[in-house]
Amino acid sequence: LSLHDALPICGRTAEERSGFQRLVAEVTLNHVGLVLGLEMSRLARSSKDWHAFFEMCALFGTLIADEDGVYDGNDANDRLLLGLKGIMSEMELHIMRNRLNRGRDNKAQRGELFHGVPMGYVLLPSGEVAFDPDEQARDVVRLAFDKFAELGSIYGVFHWLIRNDIRLPVRARGGAKKGQLQWQRPSIPTLAQMLRHPIYAGAYAYGRRPIDPKRKYGASSRDRPWAPMEQWKVLIKDRLPAYITWDQYLKNREQIKQN
Repeated sequence: LSLHDALPICGRTAEERSGFQRLVAEVTLNHVGLVLGLEMSRLARSSKDWHAFFEMCALFGTLIADEDGVYDGNDANDRLLLGLKGIMSEMELHIMRNRLNRGRDNKAQRGELFHGVPMGYVLLPSGEVAFDPDEQARDVVRLAFDKFAELGSIYGVFHWLIRNDIRLPVRARGGAKKGQLQWQRPSIPTLAQMLRHPIYAGAYAYGRRPIDPKRKYGASSRDRPWAPMEQWKVLIKDRLPAYITWDQYLKNREQIKQN
């Protein structure tokens, strides 16, 4: 039984790891006599999942082996070693995650962490953010802000753009057309995201939609609620090229809140 399909995925949880789930299924069907690997505790870096796994192996008489030896889950000494290996592996994952998080936060504190940029901007190979090189794309972005200042509502801007058959400039983030400019029909969520994004006022922000570990979210970051501005982890004004002033941005936010 190969676990190759599970190797690239972090073992913090057993969810969405088809290789590990298949192994568990084969053990419970009593099809496995020996589970062999280089570092067996890395099969599951969660102590809960790891203990459940070797308890199950003990129940079905399945041995566990790695480069250090062969373990029998029914032997008290082997159970002690397996438990210690699981604890050490879980702590190793915790340390690595903390290091990665510190590196990410340090980069964000410098205003250099970007997962992507909204319409009207491009992310250069150097990591810098610049205006979209397409003049028409820039004009449409400015037009959307001008119309919001004039009409005072996202719905008003949306219907005006639809009536005048004006599309929004979006650069593909993946696939065969990655980086190419595409013109898409306006939508209210897209306009709301655009009008609330501080980048258009030249500000770098990080932590606007924090993750609550007690909640489950969809695949899109749009499913996460907005945090108040005072709770953003990083806010650096005059860091990026701007379409509007900071005062206009605050005015727009207040208008949306009132609406």
